[in-house]
Amino acid sequence: MEHLLTVFIAGHVVAGFVGLVGFLVPVVTRKGGRSHVRYGHVFAWCAYLVTLPAVVVSLARVIGYQLRGITVTEQPEAYGFALFLGYLGLATFASVRQSIRAVETRREPEQLKTPFHQTLA
Repeated sequence: MEHLLTVFIAGHVVAGFVGLVGFLVPVVTRKGGRSHVRYGHVFAWCAYLVTLPAVVVSLARVIGYQLRGITVTEQPEAYGFALFLGYLGLATFASVRQSIRAVETRREPEQLKTPFHQTLA
């Protein structure tokens, strides 16, 4: 189990690094240009790839504590940190998803009002 978590964390770090590099190109290139759009997509996909391992590892940590018999009252900081990182992953996913959908539906913003989007918000 720990080996699998290490793989998830490594994927999280690699996607984060690539996403940060990919973020720099749209910042310095002309808005709407080929490079801006292409690297914007790279950044968005990397952001999605960063959030998945964050949430999975967070849940795995909480489940691992439960399986080892560690209660919230015994180690609240361990549970709190794991849940905070999971929340951060979900918040990142929600903000990236909102941003991408806002760009995709800029001509028809009512398309943003879907059950998935409202639940996520």
